[in-house]
Amino acid sequence: MRRPSEEVIKDIEKFDAIRDGWPKLDSLVNELKASPTPVQGIDALLGVFERHPGATSGSGVLMTVLHTLEALPGYAIHLVESLRRRPSVFAVMMVNRLLNSRVTHVGADSLIQLLEDTKAHPRCQRAVKAEIESVLEGRF
Repeated sequence: MRRPSEEVIKDIEKFDAIRDGWPKLDSLVNELKASPTPVQGIDALLGVFERHPGATSGSGVLMTVLHTLEALPGYAIHLVESLRRRPSVFAVMMVNRLLNSRVTHVGADSLIQLLEDTKAHPRCQRAVKAEIESVLEGRF
C-alpha cells in the first residue's frame, strides 16, 4: 500500500546520511515519485542538499534527487530560495543546468547574479564557492 506523500516527505525531511545511509534516501525518493503528489516534496528534496551542502556524490543518490526535482513543475523558484537559504553544491549544479538550457532568469532573478550573490553568502562553504567559480568561469 502506498503511503501518502506527506508521510514520505516527513521522512525525507528527517533523513540523515550518517544515521540512515544513502540507500534509505534512494528508497524515499522512489516512494515520493510514486506518490500521488510528488510536487509537494520539492522543498524536502532541496532540504537534503541544504543539510549536505558540500556533498558531491551521495553514492549517486543526490543525482537521483536532482533528476527528480528537474521533473517536477515549478521547482526552479524553490531552487532559487534554497540557494539563498543554504548554498549547496547540488543547487549550484542545478542552476548551471538551467543556464546550459538557456534559462537565464527564474522570475525576476538573474541566475548569474544569484550565483555571484551566493558566492558572497556568509554560509557558503568552500566546495560551493569552487562549484560557483567553475560555473561562472565559462560564462564570460
